Amino acid sequence: SKVFSIFVFPQSKLIESLITLIGVALASVNVVCFMTDDLNKQILEVATCDSLTGLMNRHSFFHTARKVLKDLGKKNLTAALIYLDLNKFKLINDEHGHQMGDKVLQIIGTRFKGVVKQSDLVGRLGGDEFAILVQNVTREQASQVVQRLLNSISSPIIVDNLVFKVTLSAGIAMFPENGTSLDELLYKADKEMYAAKQSLSVENLLPEND
Repeated sequence: SKVFSIFVFPQSKLIESLITLIGVALASVNVVCFMTDDLNKQILEVATCDSLTGLMNRHSFFHTARKVLKDLGKKNLTAALIYLDLNKFKLINDEHGHQMGDKVLQIIGTRFKGVVKQSDLVGRLGGDEFAILVQNVTREQASQVVQRLLNSISSPIIVDNLVFKVTLSAGIAMFPENGTSLDELLYKADKEMYAAKQSLSVENLLPEND
């Protein structure tokens, strides 16, 4: 049978690109779409958002961050890539199951969104790892963003009458000082984050009211 795709709305090219981005090859799927704005929005969310936290997903973050860095380079502007990892978060999953861990991650994602600016890119890279790209800042300003993120999760997280204390480790890489590509920045920020994590004393993430 003939393979075809029909999109009868102005954003057809955007939706085709997004569907391709999440790994669905239009050439192998019969698609006939008469899409409303609501369905448009749903497809955009599926293609770009992490379904658990509502932050950008890994693929979308990488794709968008590379474009942003390219534009910033042309304008001789700076940026900071912040790499975040929750400390010993595995303990929550091990002791209370992944469903409980997912609920905690949802709350953390909401708190992160309340801290960053609309122009910042915030993504969940997978598991308990996150990345933020902050545009046109100094390292000192990026450090202030990290402190706000730390403050946002410093309050205990309460899920199903259990109280969790969650902390994070962070690394910062500056564009273009520490690298001109996203891969370079991720490497430098991850290395700094790991050094910060190694310096921590043992933290207890299990419920305080066991």
